[in-house]
Amino acid sequence: MNKPKKTPIQNPMTVLRVEFDDWAILFDPDRAMTMGINPTGVAVWKLIDGQKEIEDIVKGIKEKFSDVSISAEKEISDFIDELYRNGFIGYSLNGET
Repeated sequence: MNKPKKTPIQNPMTVLRVEFDDWAILFDPDRAMTMGINPTGVAVWKLIDGQKEIEDIVKGIKEKFSDVSISAEKEISDFIDELYRNGFIGYSLNGET
């Protein structure tokens, strides 16, 4: 039996506002929630499209940045979990939200 694919997908209500030096704020106006993210977080956010699994997002980050940490997969996974816990993303299972 195939393991279901768990793919992160952005909450459509969340707004990304890029500030100075590529830092940004995620804002969910429905819940009045905000979260500041660094340039790597912005790059991760932009790769969360409901099509890419976490491994694909890690690969995209490694292609974009030259000095990626050896623990990047765990750090990105932890960041995505934090986005989920705060309601900025959800998960698509096998292409269904």
